[in-house]
Amino acid sequence: MNTNHLQLYVAWQDAVGRGIYPVARLRVEETSSTRRFEFRYIRGARRAERHGFSAFDSFPHMHDVYVS
Repeated sequence: MNTNHLQLYVAWQDAVGRGIYPVARLRVEETSSTRRFEFRYIRGARRAERHGFSAFDSFPHMHDVYVS
């Protein structure tokens, strides 16, 4: 069975300092019969928190992995 992995990194920009921080990763794993989405925050989210970033409403817990 062949599995394809696609990844998208999500960045957030600080409105004051204008710094850009990678905060999350969305990953898609796809086989011939299934598709799985996984969202998780990455280390950059911790750094971004010091500049005003907070978790997205749909993914409120920074330590969780969200799968659908």
